[in-house]
Amino acid sequence: MGRVKVLCLFLAIVFVMGVVPFVAASSASAEGVKVVAGPFRSYAVLSDNSLWGWGRSLHGETWGMFSDDSYVPRKIMDGVASVAAGSTHTMVVKTDGTLWAFGENEYGELGDNTYTIRQAKPVKVMEDVAQVAAGQHHTVALKADGSLWAWGRNEMGQLGNGATTDSRTPLRIMDGVTLVAAGNRSTMAIKADASLWAWGWNQDGQLGDGTTTNRLRPTKIMENAAFVTSTDHIHNHSAVIKTDGSLWLFGYNGSRQFGDDSGVTNELNPLPVKVMDGVVSVAVGGQRTSAVTKDGKLWGWGLRYLDIETLNDVAYVTKSTSHTMIVKTDGSLWAWGSNEHGEIGDGTTMNRFSPVRITLPKASVIPKPKESQKGKPKGCGSCGS
Repeated sequence: MGRVKVLCLFLAIVFVMGVVPFVAASSASAEGVKVVAGPFRSYAVLSDNSLWGWGRSLHGETWGMFSDDSYVPRKIMDGVASVAAGSTHTMVVKTDGTLWAFGENEYGELGDNTYTIRQAKPVKVMEDVAQVAAGQHHTVALKADGSLWAWGRNEMGQLGNGATTDSRTPLRIMDGVTLVAAGNRSTMAIKADASLWAWGWNQDGQLGDGTTTNRLRPTKIMENAAFVTSTDHIHNHSAVIKTDGSLWLFGYNGSRQFGDDSGVTNELNPLPVKVMDGVVSVAVGGQRTSAVTKDGKLWGWGLRYLDIETLNDVAYVTKSTSHTMIVKTDGSLWAWGSNEHGEIGDGTTMNRFSPVRITLPKASVIPKPKESQKGKPKGCGSCGS
């Protein structure tokens, strides 16, 4: 399972969540495929750096120029390194380090100094970006120099600048950061010394600082953090994988998001609680938790949990409020959950109560302009749009 550990380390340094009403979408990667489960939509970045999306696009948040839902993967753009899904906006880091945005912009979450919806064409926001995370209506970007920038809605202090005023332009928040995650009006960051910091909305103790007090500036939570993600629901909880592979949860537990074996019975748990060991991937969403252990098994618990315990040969899991997706060690993609907008990607809008395999286009046969269409993915008539 060494490959899984390498993949998890890579994501902990440069990739996307996340893991959120409100969304911190989480991401998965294996065999050159990076997958993000967002609210009512999904994305995949293939090994040739092409970006594909499917599901809801009410505000053009799924594929910019397209405003209709898609029940199968549809090509969006080329040259993409990673993608993050907010509630109704999308952020893309390209391979040259430029950051691009499209979708809703009511609170300035696109960061282009306007409130203009960007549906017809993505807008360039900044350069030298290593990672981006999108929350409900705010965005945080990690630059290559380790500086963290934030913009968008700020009513709970989720930007971390000590105020509650929205910003439609990027604000520099802190330095020395290696990973960032955005939740439902909250933000978390891991610094180079592996310390975890959090700020924003804290109604359920989801920041993990032992209180339910909102934090307008970064607050130190714990040491030895390797990965962090936060949930996307009215009631929120967060998950941290430590450098030793142990999984810690904090926040709301009213639907047993901490698991029956954790021994935790309190509804609110504002301090981190250790849940299990040997974890290489975790995702939270819709009052549920999923974890992949180093032996490749998928475990799940929480509200009306639909994950099939236990799936094997799993490399990574990603989930949103509506659905769950896994990437297996062979690179195959599987999904289940709500499918009202086609977010599963199986060509239907039927809810899936067990995993179904999703066919992604092969990077080697994606059609190029003015070339033969012989290799065009089957059943994807608009993929090259």
